[in-house]
Amino acid sequence: MMVVAATNEWRRAFWPDVVLDSSGLVVYGHGWWFWIASGYGHALVLTGAALLLDALRRSPPPFRGQWLALLAVALVPLAGNAA
Repeated sequence: MMVVAATNEWRRAFWPDVVLDSSGLVVYGHGWWFWIASGYGHALVLTGAALLLDALRRSPPPFRGQWLALLAVALVPLAGNAA
């Protein structure tokens, strides 16, 4: 993914258009590689969350709070993207 982002000027696969709007903010368009990378990242987070849920289910009661805290922290990126 880093190579595609670094060579975006040639391929325009990650950000096909980058424009400056009237308020001075840079607005990035999303190319086809952006959506592949985003889906892959979300799949990794969801897989990790599923593994944490399994560990939470199998752990003895004194350690369940730790697994629950790890699961809550792992879901923060997904909550941020949903917002």
